[in-house]
Amino acid sequence: MADRAQQKKRRRRWPVVLLLALILLGAGCVAFREQIAAWAASEALRIRYDLPSTLVINDLGSHHASIGTVSLGANGQLAASDISLQFEPTALRIERIEIGRLDIHAHYDGHVLSLGEIDPLFRELMAQDGGEGAEPPSSIILHRIVLTVDTPVGTLAGDGMATIDHNVIYSQFALTEPQQRAALHLDLNATLGNRAPQPQGKITGDVAANSVLWDILHLPHPDAGALHFEAQLKTPPADS
Repeated sequence: MADRAQQKKRRRRWPVVLLLALILLGAGCVAFREQIAAWAASEALRIRYDLPSTLVINDLGSHHASIGTVSLGANGQLAASDISLQFEPTALRIERIEIGRLDIHAHYDGHVLSLGEIDPLFRELMAQDGGEGAEPPSSIILHRIVLTVDTPVGTLAGDGMATIDHNVIYSQFALTEPQQRAALHLDLNATLGNRAPQPQGKITGDVAANSVLWDILHLPHPDAGALHFEAQLKTPPADS
């Protein structure tokens, strides 16, 4: 059991250790360090996950990095631009991540939401095994998130932002459907982790009779008209 716990702990720390090792490798090269670090990161993703990627590093220092663009997947299922990283190499910790724009192109088959080739990497990063893992960044800022979801009955588009600061997340997000058949708006404020999470916020929506959301939610289509709803999101203080 102890050996298995140690193996899970090492797997969970691996992505952060890899990223910081690649950054240090680049920082140690006086000439072409940005190009070398970008190549090494792409090769590591290809070898471990068989994941094609492109990476452009603009500036690389001992405690910071500026990344122009990152694209993961053969079809660019996940792409980010204007990225700023602050890290502490001796502690193997990324302290702050700021992303100007994050584009996500996903597919929903009626049962599972998938990012295709990126799914194995995403599952490893999101794994929670109860053991000690790499400490997450204290600050993550996503100035703009653009989401496209292909479904068997149509395409959904999302646009929003998110900020995570010392385990407190604030996010605004809108999910829309072409021809104004549906629009959902989410405003969320929540505490992450194990310290008495108390999410609160508001969600509003308008769903027309011909919206694809009825099929996605496996609900019968109304004959005509539209549904408008507003809901407050709140968790009782005693509910963990």
